[in-house]
This record gives sequence, C-alpha cells and structure tokens, in this order.
Amino acid sequence: MELGIQPVYRDPAPPQQNGRHERIHRELKAAACNRAGKNLQAQQRKMNEFMREYKQGYRS
Repeated sequence: MELGIQPVYRDPAPPQQNGRHERIHRELKAAACNRAGKNLQAQQRKMNEFMREYKQGYRS
C-alpha cells in the first residue's frame, strides 16, 4: 500500500473457474516436483525443461 498498490478483494472461486492456472500447477507438480532433482542444479534443469515443453505445447 505504501507503493500505491491497492489490493483487490474477490469472492473465493472454485478451481473450475481458473482451469489454465490449475493445469500448470498440476503439470508442474507431476513433471518437476514429484521427482525432485538430486541437487539444486539438477532441479533447475528439470524446471527449465518443464517450462520449455509447457510453452511449446501452449503455442500449438
């Protein structure tokens, strides 16, 4: 609020109203979180690969 940002309060909505947002979380969890990398660099590679594939599939 000090920076001039005003919060927007909305009624809670069921996940079905925001399918695209829910989908990326579901796919991210399946691709990169359920099988975590052995170290930070390995996990970052998994995240980068996920984003490349997700963005490519989104453009199709």
